[in-house]
Amino acid sequence: MPDEIAVNYPAYTQAPPAGDARPNETTWTVFMKWADERRKTAPPEAPRRGH
Repeated sequence: MPDEIAVNYPAYTQAPPAGDARPNETTWTVFMKWADERRKTAPPEAPRRGH
């Protein structure tokens, strides 16, 4: 595994610095940004009927 990382993903051979100022972004935060943008441009939903 370490060889695979070293050859194909060299950026991940070292951890980020301790004082890394970049915001912590996860797949969840990326998804929420995408969903929020999509909601802004989507047409309004039709009223729901039933229970």
